[in-house]
Amino acid sequence: MSKQLDVRPTAPAVNVLDIDELEVSFATDAGEVRAVRGVSLDVRAGEVVAIVGESGSGKTVTAKTILGLLPETATSSGAVVIKGQNVVSLSAARLRELRGRDVAMVFQEPSTALNPVFTVGWQIMEGIRAHRSRSGEGQGHRVSRKEARERAIEALRKVGIPDPEKRVDYYPHQFSGGQKQRVVIAAALALDPELIVADEPTTALDVTVQAEILELLRDLRDLYGTSIVLITHNMGVVADLADRVVVMYQGEVVEEAPVRKLFAEPREDYTRRLLAAVPHLGRDSASEGATERLHQDGEVLVRAEGLEIVYPGRLGSPAFRAVEGVSFTVSAGEVFGLVGESGSGKTTIGRTIAGLKRATGGSLKVLGHEMVGFRERSFRPLRKEIGFVFQDPAASFNPQLTVGECVAEPLVVHLSLQPAQLRRRVGELLESVQLPASYASRYPHELSGGQRQRASLARALALEPRLLVADEPTSALDVSVQAKVLELFREIQAELGFAALFISHDLAVVDQLSHWVGVLYKGRLVEQGISSRVMNDPQDAYTKRLIASLPVPDPVEQAERREAHRALLGG
Repeated sequence: MSKQLDVRPTAPAVNVLDIDELEVSFATDAGEVRAVRGVSLDVRAGEVVAIVGESGSGKTVTAKTILGLLPETATSSGAVVIKGQNVVSLSAARLRELRGRDVAMVFQEPSTALNPVFTVGWQIMEGIRAHRSRSGEGQGHRVSRKEARERAIEALRKVGIPDPEKRVDYYPHQFSGGQKQRVVIAAALALDPELIVADEPTTALDVTVQAEILELLRDLRDLYGTSIVLITHNMGVVADLADRVVVMYQGEVVEEAPVRKLFAEPREDYTRRLLAAVPHLGRDSASEGATERLHQDGEVLVRAEGLEIVYPGRLGSPAFRAVEGVSFTVSAGEVFGLVGESGSGKTTIGRTIAGLKRATGGSLKVLGHEMVGFRERSFRPLRKEIGFVFQDPAASFNPQLTVGECVAEPLVVHLSLQPAQLRRRVGELLESVQLPASYASRYPHELSGGQRQRASLARALALEPRLLVADEPTSALDVSVQAKVLELFREIQAELGFAALFISHDLAVVDQLSHWVGVLYKGRLVEQGISSRVMNDPQDAYTKRLIASLPVPDPVEQAERREAHRALLGG
């Protein structure tokens, strides 16, 4: 991050936000739903306050209330005070003046927050010119296009975008995921707000990019005195960045404490359960011998040797080599974890193993079948022996079908069962993943995220596959729900003995679940071995950087890791 701008003077310990007895309800067909119940909290100048809790706890609704972004179906009462103004009672015109200048929002997914048809500079300038005045100037001051452009460039420089004078004219697709999130933060900073509300700003990012964004947010606090409300379910991020933590459960604040005190001495049972559900790096290595024998002596179900996957260029563009020279094996009964950043090739490999993409070179044998140049007719009989769990079950389920019909799809395609047999088998599958058989009559949108992922696992196991490919199956889940799904996955895998390729960018999750792990970087497998060995004693420089970037749910330990990570990067 550029440090050329003047550092703000130390601000007095005053509140930039006061929320008092906030109540928010939504009108639904089934009646009124109370989403937020009597919430009170404050944020001081230059402070990062994290609001944590599971989906449905009310944390995002509370955050949206701060900017007056609730839908028309919502009714609210109480006070949300920014600079002496109660946001709850402000008119739409006054809210527009407040947003951007006094408080700004950083959304979770930058790809949807940015308009793909306009340059990033235009989008930042739009907010600047819409407010027509600079800090400390009258409401009537009109900002010229030249002045707005200069301020957009300065905002991009402030968040560490290289060559901002040139890249201000780039479109969103010309930036990486981490850079797009920086652009969204730049847009939020353009009017120099005292308060930023960041809603899950790192959830969709790889750990190395996440570390960069957290460093940026930390600099905004330390160098410029910006206050931040951080909405997240990642307790490692909380430990790394927050000064104070507010824990919400079912619309209420159940605990509030300085970050170190909360992690060391959580007062409430719910907070203790939330912290206990967080996966940690570093597992007992006592079973390494058994793991090595399983990997080396078990029946090999997947064997990749010099695997290459190349996408042909289009309209004169060169071909893209997604996977190059990758070799590994997955044995029966083994969970093989595949980790790496976005674009590393891990999802491409998983989909190629399942026959959803084509291998173009080397060799890839799946259940004894060569996938390079394979024909669908010869591979089709093997499809019933391969299950696939997608990252987002809401997108992979047909919303017009019931959950039972979705789970039954593999059975209908590959087996000839009578309707009564089909219903009985679907009920058994749902119960095997700890869902009531009665859920078969529900539609996907009527299930929670964790319940949909369990149903997705039931569908993948419908034909009792020998091999399961799980592509980021827990990345969108809250930590407590994630813990339940992972424990269920572990129990079912141990019971049924299927092999699994578990794809994730969450190293702690992979460490908890996998016997063997492979690390991908730009399409190449840079390191592999027993999971505990790779995580505890990485050999490759990239693996070391990846592990060092992962925030751990302990503020004291994370502060030490942060310094070690900076040293690893050279300062």
